[in-house]
Amino acid sequence: MLLWPVSAEANFLTYAQWQALPLAVRGMYIAGAFDTLTTIVGSEGDKDMQAIAAHYRKCMDSAHMNGQQLADNVAKFVANKPELQMSTVPVALVQYLFAACGPVP
Repeated sequence: MLLWPVSAEANFLTYAQWQALPLAVRGMYIAGAFDTLTTIVGSEGDKDMQAIAAHYRKCMDSAHMNGQQLADNVAKFVANKPELQMSTVPVALVQYLFAACGPVP
């Protein structure tokens, strides 16, 4: 499974905090989390992380999905997964991407 390498000082919203935001803000927040995953994390030089980031960027590009649609899809995906509702948004996002896009070929 995709590991999320982040600084110990990183502060991510919990899923519950994210759900409490207005819809438009949720879309912006998840778009930022996706950009972090695919741009910043994917550019750190690790070939495996670059391949994972490229896979998910291609998947989202192929789906023509914007930030609001991604937020809506993540919310629907997490709706019946209590363990993800107790996590942070990036954890829920990565789980959604893995389910929607599949593992890196």
